[in-house]
Amino acid sequence: MHRPLIKIIGSFLIIFTNSVLLSRVVAEENKSALARKADLIMRQNCYKCHGRPGERIRGGFGHVLDFDRLRKDENYLNLNDPSASVLYNRIESDEMPAGKNSRKLTPQEKQTILDWISAGAPSIERPKVEFSNSSSIDYIFQEIEADLETISDASSIRYLVLNHMPDAGDSEEDLEIFRDALKKLVNSLSYDPKILSLVSIDKKRMIYRLDLTTLPQNLETWEDLSRTNPYSIIAQDARTRTLRKRLKTSFPFMRGDWFAFAASRPPFYYRFLRIPDNAIELERSLGIEVNHNILNRAVLRAGFSNSNVSLNNRMIERNI
Repeated sequence: MHRPLIKIIGSFLIIFTNSVLLSRVVAEENKSALARKADLIMRQNCYKCHGRPGERIRGGFGHVLDFDRLRKDENYLNLNDPSASVLYNRIESDEMPAGKNSRKLTPQEKQTILDWISAGAPSIERPKVEFSNSSSIDYIFQEIEADLETISDASSIRYLVLNHMPDAGDSEEDLEIFRDALKKLVNSLSYDPKILSLVSIDKKRMIYRLDLTTLPQNLETWEDLSRTNPYSIIAQDARTRTLRKRLKTSFPFMRGDWFAFAASRPPFYYRFLRIPDNAIELERSLGIEVNHNILNRAVLRAGFSNSNVSLNNRMIERNI
């Protein structure tokens, strides 16, 4: 074969190979962009009922943002025939998001979901947490012991930990959701009109100090809640005994996700807030008389046609 011809063929092969590689890179970038768009759409419209940690899962479907799992779930995705996917059909028909007041997806958003499924339902790259040894029990003790050096009376101090979550594959984004949930819950368990701060004691924000004096029904309820905790660590080593003695409790710390789960619902939610068994006692504990206030126009009301937490209209009433 002539050398000029060999050079031409060689140049053609190089160009062809580079073109193939470039097209693959572009395809991957397009898949990545589709995944991000699909993630945003479903996070804003589906996540609340079908994926939010600690929330009641609707219809037994709770992994809408777990694309790796969703991609393998033939109950919702059909990669061979994307338009036949149950997930897409429910969105396309406006069956989902559910509720007459829910915002339905636009035609462009529906097409994005179909394109994402057609592309093989690619996953979104989520940043993982750098935690080195922070997932260990030793890390918890080390940080708590250092924190207690700054506290004189620690009898009401307890700790909520999230350092186990990176090992379970949770991203920094997931951790932020749990951090916000814990802060919101702690304030929901208090009658104090001031915003209560939940203080992280370590640089990685994996361990939070909770002062139980800020909660109405505190020490005894914490102990009982801890006894129901399936993740409680029962150890009898010297280090554990010292910590228990210092905090005057058998349970110095608790997994934050378990606390968010158990303390946000009965019976412990009622116990933390000392909620009575009936409305009359509740009114008395709050120092109000609802019927008297209504008759004397001492109430303020506001109604909502779309409350985002109910399929029906809702009204709030404030006694003044």
